Amino acid sequence: MQELWSNNVIPLDNELDAVQEWNALRGELLQFACTTTPVVSQPWRRTLETHISHCTRGRASLYWEPFTFGRATECDRFCEVRYQHTRYGFLGLVPGYLVSHAHPDIAQEFAHLCALLLRFSEYQVFVHYQASGLLPLLPVDQVNKLTRREREVLLGLLRGESDDQMAATLGIEPTTVHTHRKRLYRRLEVHSAQEAALRCFTHRVVDWLDGPCSTTNENGNSTVT
Repeated sequence: MQELWSNNVIPLDNELDAVQEWNALRGELLQFACTTTPVVSQPWRRTLETHISHCTRGRASLYWEPFTFGRATECDRFCEVRYQHTRYGFLGLVPGYLVSHAHPDIAQEFAHLCALLLRFSEYQVFVHYQASGLLPLLPVDQVNKLTRREREVLLGLLRGESDDQMAATLGIEPTTVHTHRKRLYRRLEVHSAQEAALRCFTHRVVDWLDGPCSTTNENGNSTVT
């Protein structure tokens, strides 16, 4: 998406401030990618969104698909957050933030870095589950046969919900949830909720960015919540 730049002349001090701000911000985000453990029970999408808002002191925000300009009235520039064929959403910046005529691509570089961080995290999840000894991958058409209710049950399994909890959320009987869960297992060729979750992530049946995060327990072991 093309950015909307002001034609006003930017003072030299502001130019330098924008470059220095971007250099510091880039370093913080790269450090975040390498060292940060996601917050318990918080989606990856929200984790990165919160971190960017904190680093920029609320002057930059991530807006996910489906995107509408009405949700970002405080921003005057938007850059697409895309990695190859995957568009995650848009990066919005408030007026004057990271504006530099000498370096007009800072905002685009910022958005591209956000996309790289998201893709990097996707690969982390993929490698983690591959290393856990996944069974051979399913044919794509098998995954596409999941019904809407089976996908809803799969989301419940990812959240660690019991049949009773899913029944209350979906407004159906626990026995009906149990039936859908058994059908889901057969379609995915798995035998447990954990194996179903692995299938979910590797096949992107559910967008992992809205799913549970990995966290580290007191023994230093990685778990899924």
